[in-house]
Amino acid sequence: MIILFDATFIRNEKYTGIERYILNLLESFQNIKLPFSLYVAIRKSLPTSAVQRIKHLNLIEIDSTNRLLIDQYYIPRLFYRIKADLIHYPVFGLSPLLFNKCILTIHDVTFWRYPDLISLGAKLYYKPLLPFAIRYCKKIITVSESSKDEIVFFFGSEVGAKTVKIYEALDNEFKNLVNKINKSININEYDYILTVGTIEPRKNLATYIKAFEILKTIHNIKHKLVLTGRTGWIKEMSIPKSLKNEIVFTGYVSDSELAILYKNAALYIFPSLYEGFGFPLLEALASKIPVIASKTSSLIEIGENSCLYANPLDTNEWVTLSIKLLEDEKLRNDLINEGVKVIDKYDWNKIAGETMEVYINHSVKI
Repeated sequence: MIILFDATFIRNEKYTGIERYILNLLESFQNIKLPFSLYVAIRKSLPTSAVQRIKHLNLIEIDSTNRLLIDQYYIPRLFYRIKADLIHYPVFGLSPLLFNKCILTIHDVTFWRYPDLISLGAKLYYKPLLPFAIRYCKKIITVSESSKDEIVFFFGSEVGAKTVKIYEALDNEFKNLVNKINKSININEYDYILTVGTIEPRKNLATYIKAFEILKTIHNIKHKLVLTGRTGWIKEMSIPKSLKNEIVFTGYVSDSELAILYKNAALYIFPSLYEGFGFPLLEALASKIPVIASKTSSLIEIGENSCLYANPLDTNEWVTLSIKLLEDEKLRNDLINEGVKVIDKYDWNKIAGETMEVYINHSVKI
């Protein structure tokens, strides 16, 4: 059997959760004996650091930066050239020519749950294609029980019956970095509250910024707010003038810088409206800092008893819980200890093995 894996979503070293999913899964495939031939389509411009992590796989370069051409021309042509039996799309990237020959990973159903919070390109290109791919694909992998429930809600029990939940895990490279860092560096010589993620509406940063304004003006906390991540399809946010010098946008940072930011934060905030899994939650827990997350989607499922949870749109609740964690040292330590237990539950080698079983059990002969 021949499997093609489309890893062309990775285009640079600015990794978000999806890129980390792809890299860690492929890296872990190298640690198990695969009873089939696996070929991986990558962009010719794939960073050297990423290539090094998956260099023992059969990598095939695609010399294009055009998403439409990659999806609809280069990937189908490659599929038939290598006489593949099955293709795994780890995100989006769908060709109607391959709908009934694919395994599809659906990380979340943001397109349908929050259609106003997606980019114009996603609305015009990906969203119209996905329902057909979901209907005709051989199997769907999703990354949490919450996401599986959402898939059933929007697409029905028939689609749910072919959907398999396979959790994700902490990025291997990040785990190594954070374990080497001692919590002794004070970033820019001040204490801060941290949040990490692509700057886009779904991340709900505006709500916590309102809460942070109350924390500064009424509760007089000394902390700043550090927002870390690359910009999404919105390029700027509205910040109250009173907070101009209290909120720091770092932009995208390297993993080594990110590990330091996590390790030295007083508190991690995860105010997202919706998450299919939520890599930053595990990153914060691994960094042994207390977390407040949204009481929504997969975050309670993944975080369990290691976090406090707030209504994502309730500003006062974010304020109350922030004060509680900043002042209650015992609660902070209890949550940190619970976080260690959560991290140990998720393992990429196990995930790779479960994914391999999906390939084997749902292969199709052309």
